[in-house]
Amino acid sequence: MSVSIELMAIAPSDPKSSPSEGMAYIVVQSVGRTPGRNIHLKADPPFQTSGRGKVAGEPDLVQDALDTVFSGEFEIGMLGPGQSLRYLLDFAKEAVDPTSSRPKRYTVTATYSDPNLDRTYIETSIVDLAPLGTTIMQIDPLETIARQFRRLNENGLPKSP
Repeated sequence: MSVSIELMAIAPSDPKSSPSEGMAYIVVQSVGRTPGRNIHLKADPPFQTSGRGKVAGEPDLVQDALDTVFSGEFEIGMLGPGQSLRYLLDFAKEAVDPTSSRPKRYTVTATYSDPNLDRTYIETSIVDLAPLGTTIMQIDPLETIARQFRRLNENGLPKSP
């Protein structure tokens, strides 16, 4: 199992505008040749979001999901070779903000079994946000096209003059 961070720019719905936001995802990937079963993930310290976008007085659903998945108690039944799961961490700007008091380095321990449940494996990944503060996020061209088509479907085609 591999645990890493992925920064992803959000494709603009307007083809004339440039992206203004990006998101940070925690990616859990099965990198072996056989499936991993009964996967448990434990983050130390626990992942922390900025809370940006949370409705005042309402629970922080992103933080709640991270607390659950990376508690060491939650079980992912199986991930096949090459399969991955992405969990939203935060807006990219907040995730890599050097002035934030949130941790920038996490240790994630993955405990899982082989497909026959004969052996148990324990692997540790270091997730370090600090170096990502100087990276450039690229937009996937297909995501841009898909987002523009969604906008056309929602709003209809522009009217001719």
